[in-house]
Amino acid sequence: MGLVLFLLSWVLPQVWGSSEVLGRSFLFRCLQISSFTNSSWWRTDGLAWLGELQTHRWSNASDKIDSLKPWAQGTFSSQQYDQLQYIFRGYRSSFTRDVEEFAKILSLEYPIELQLSAGCEVYPGNVSENFFHIGYQGEYILSFHGTAWESAPQAPPWLDSVIKVLNQDQGTRETVQWLLNDICPQFVNGILETGKSELEKQDPFDLQIIIGCELHSGKNFVSFLQGAIQGYDFMSFQKETWLPSPKGGRKAQKACKQLNLRKGNTQRVHRLLSDTCPRFTLGLLDAGKAHLQRQVKPETWLSSGPSPEPGHLLLVCHVSGFYPKPVWVMWMRGEQEQLGTQRGDILPNADGTWYLRATLDVAAGEPAGLACRVKHSSLGGQDLVLYWGGFGEPVSYHLIRTSSFHNHSWVHLCSGWLGELQTHSWNFSSDAITFLYPWSRGNFSNKEWMDLERILQLHFIATQEFYTHHLMSEYPEHSVDLQMEIGCELHSGKNFVSFLQGAIQGYDFLSFQNETWLPSPKGGRKAQKACKQLNLRKGNTQRVHRLLSDTCPRFTLGLLDAGKAHLQRQVKPEAWLSRGPSPGLGHLLLVCHVSGFYPKPVWVMWMRGEQEQLGTQRGDILPNADGTWYLRATLDVAAGEAAGLACRVKHSSLGGQDLVLYWGGKSWDPGWRWGEVVL
Repeated sequence: MGLVLFLLSWVLPQVWGSSEVLGRSFLFRCLQISSFTNSSWWRTDGLAWLGELQTHRWSNASDKIDSLKPWAQGTFSSQQYDQLQYIFRGYRSSFTRDVEEFAKILSLEYPIELQLSAGCEVYPGNVSENFFHIGYQGEYILSFHGTAWESAPQAPPWLDSVIKVLNQDQGTRETVQWLLNDICPQFVNGILETGKSELEKQDPFDLQIIIGCELHSGKNFVSFLQGAIQGYDFMSFQKETWLPSPKGGRKAQKACKQLNLRKGNTQRVHRLLSDTCPRFTLGLLDAGKAHLQRQVKPETWLSSGPSPEPGHLLLVCHVSGFYPKPVWVMWMRGEQEQLGTQRGDILPNADGTWYLRATLDVAAGEPAGLACRVKHSSLGGQDLVLYWGGFGEPVSYHLIRTSSFHNHSWVHLCSGWLGELQTHSWNFSSDAITFLYPWSRGNFSNKEWMDLERILQLHFIATQEFYTHHLMSEYPEHSVDLQMEIGCELHSGKNFVSFLQGAIQGYDFLSFQNETWLPSPKGGRKAQKACKQLNLRKGNTQRVHRLLSDTCPRFTLGLLDAGKAHLQRQVKPEAWLSRGPSPGLGHLLLVCHVSGFYPKPVWVMWMRGEQEQLGTQRGDILPNADGTWYLRATLDVAAGEAAGLACRVKHSSLGGQDLVLYWGGKSWDPGWRWGEVVL
């Protein structure tokens, strides 16, 4: 390998000379940032870059574009350059005026931040590509493509009216085309010429070589050697001969001619490829077979990515740490593969294992019931399945305990919750835990439950005693309420975070972290005194730590497994429409009721055709007594505009078929369920 590097590094600079600026592509881009604090104060600043070198600056306080390099005017004459500056000054003035007018017409809220990126990339052979993109409040919304303005896929609805106005201005569109298609490439070629000497000093000489051999069918080797300069194919070595690449042109031909004259070196390169490399590869495969043939199981977890569009979620399945490389990952609903699954490249980890992520774009009401399935040789034929909404989103098990001291007596209430579902209650008078579901025992044995009941009973008694001896004098009130929440939360299907928080009279008082009781700032001196006393009780502190770090995670996993049939069930919503109290004279309040659905995630929107009605107001999702959920969505409309409106419901139980209820059927009667259509 050292021989090859020596040959190429010695020969190529001779035939290449200094690296030529015009032999590769260059990107020239102008960046503009405009800030509108209100309708009367704004500023616009601009920068221009050639590749990674800043060439121009245009500050808000100046009418002149500053050239940061003596050659930054390119080959443009002073008259041409002044004319270009005049055009940009007019542009900045009209841009500011147009933004203020649109903000007023569309009732846009200040402050407004606009970002523009425009320019061109010039390639060898007098070929160029141009671009013009605009961002609003940090989000890409608009571009100029071909001969017209176009909105981005996730642009706000109000942009349609802006684009309509912009595209009606033919003069401005022609000017933009002229600047992008003609002026930009001319200007870039000019500054590449005038700045050639400085740009060549900054332009590195990059040489890339790949050399090796590949074993086919366990017996036949195919060797290879390929060289590139500045990222472009330059030459290769085949059958004891150096061959120029078509893209290498005259320089590659000259270099190969020089290399082929060196017969001794050419023979050594051939021997390196045809003999040394195959022998070394076979020895490496034999010596490393224990490592190369190992099986490493993947770790998997779920997360949500950036929202693809309003009302949608991006589900992400991460698979990491597996070996060997071949792996199969797919989002599933039951046994049905989700064809929208997008798999990225399989990327290397630092320890030699591999990483892959698979994403799925779904409507907000449809992720429940989905799962990520992983197949890998290390799993012994047992697929790995992660359910969204089970181990995918953070899920917690926690106890909520309230102790009230009133008239010299105590009353204790305690309940256990898996997320928002109550699974247990505690009857202090009988010292017994009530299981609210057949699966509420999880996978704990009867003995473990007896031990847990005893721990809770001792905890209640210890709380009473601690309050009586250390806190009663601090709270002279006749009635005091103590609240405590204790539990653990499962993140990404594998990591638990435990928590314990205590409050007195509704105010944060203390917490438990890293085997230590910590006072809350709001608890003041009383909390500090209590935590000092509690931290002296090492045995009790260790028991609390064990409860949080071991008992709670084990129980939560068992509960999720025992209750998966219930937790992953799909219950279709019932939906009906009604009229609410009149919001004003000549107006109607349309109400869409959606009830009885499970799981909780749901998407409800008033629509006119395919157009979402942005005035839709959704209430909180509330629990029904049977463990399902209820939601209502309202829309305030003028009395004459209700016809043609519909309420659309998306939920995972509907199998991708939206539920649509139309307002204003002939047989309509307030409070009746009507106009229901499944699409």
